[in-house]
Amino acid sequence: MVARSRPEPSSLERPVRREPAVPEVATRGPLLLDLVAPAGNRAVSRFVRSLQRAPDYTQTVQDVDKTGITRLEVRGLKYGVDDFWTKYGDDPDDVSDERNKTKESPKHMAVVLMPDKLEPDKPVQVILHFHGWGFRKGDPFAGYLVGPSGSVRDVDQEHWEHQISSLRGHGAQVVAILAQGRGKSDFSSFPTFEYVRDVLEKSKVPALVDLATSESYSVVLSAHSGGGSMKVVPMLRADEAETADRSKLKSQLADKKEGRVVNKLQPVDFVVLYEALNGDGDVDAVMNWVDRQLTRIVSQLTDSSDKALAATPTLRGYYGKRKSGYRERYRWLACRINEAIGSRVPEQYRQDVADRFRIIEVAGPKGEDVEHEQVISGTGAKTSGSLADALLAARNPQSDRAQAVAPDEDECKQLKARAAQRAKDRAEVAKRAKAAKAAKEQKKQ
Repeated sequence: MVARSRPEPSSLERPVRREPAVPEVATRGPLLLDLVAPAGNRAVSRFVRSLQRAPDYTQTVQDVDKTGITRLEVRGLKYGVDDFWTKYGDDPDDVSDERNKTKESPKHMAVVLMPDKLEPDKPVQVILHFHGWGFRKGDPFAGYLVGPSGSVRDVDQEHWEHQISSLRGHGAQVVAILAQGRGKSDFSSFPTFEYVRDVLEKSKVPALVDLATSESYSVVLSAHSGGGSMKVVPMLRADEAETADRSKLKSQLADKKEGRVVNKLQPVDFVVLYEALNGDGDVDAVMNWVDRQLTRIVSQLTDSSDKALAATPTLRGYYGKRKSGYRERYRWLACRINEAIGSRVPEQYRQDVADRFRIIEVAGPKGEDVEHEQVISGTGAKTSGSLADALLAARNPQSDRAQAVAPDEDECKQLKARAAQRAKDRAEVAKRAKAAKAAKEQKKQ
């Protein structure tokens, strides 16, 4: 259980913009403050805020909220979506509200977060993150585009900059690529590692361009909500996160026209899913990936357990404490992972292997519920949250042992039975659909 110290707004409330103080307040002298003093401290606070200027996040902003993190939009990408659609399905609820959430276009763009001073000669970890749905009226943001009030999801809701800054000096430097999608987590199709290279190059930031050219970084695959089903889970199915060891990557041939390896594989040292398993198929895909990792680990443990574990990408799955389908799916995945480790891994290695594959429930500071839109930020201080915990676990997989979800045998049996019933129901629906299609075809003849 991850406890936080300070409650935040509910998931459907639009985040409050937090703005840095500007020097001109102090230059106005005590006379101006005297004018509002009779109204009390709250009036003074409102007056001071009225003199502050919000950052323009459509432009590059350095030292965001004094975090030492630079935020920039990168446009003109080779990959990505075009503009918003008016609808994303046939249901009346599928009408897009995105143009009311932002004046910006999602066309071929991404947001990049990086240290104000990136040192390319030191290790760099690139997070490739995919957001969830953002087109419904109740969704607080349209991805990572700037909202009507000037606020943005990564600063004002999920606290990416603050959480990344909390890891400064601990392990690799962090560069985050927040892919911009539309509708139901549509990001278009693209080659994973070529997309990362394209974003770094198109940023026109010399340090990032150098990083793209050197291709000397590791990758974190990250998703919230629909971003899991649409991007990260398919990446796991495509064997794109098989090793954290660069020397173990498959060899690739250079493209004659480009004069380089196109979509050059990079070591993936971390996979993190924030309420991003959206059905039993996602759970199955992630478990298949875990099984592949276990097969490799077990065969190497007796010869070199340290090397085998170091080459293994770490998995973290986070769900909020509340009644939800996410809770059911994540706890069922935890049961399957724990059972597989218990049956396949020699006892003396089980804890170290379990450190690589962990499910965690995120709760409030007093054990209260955490909503879907709060799972990345948590409900505490801006520098804490599941993102900061995940980055720490990437550096030290033992750091969150006490938070591991471990359903007991009875719960696992119940979860298994419900999963089996859902599979049976899906098979029956598919059978009826097939029969209806056959009848329709026969009628045409």
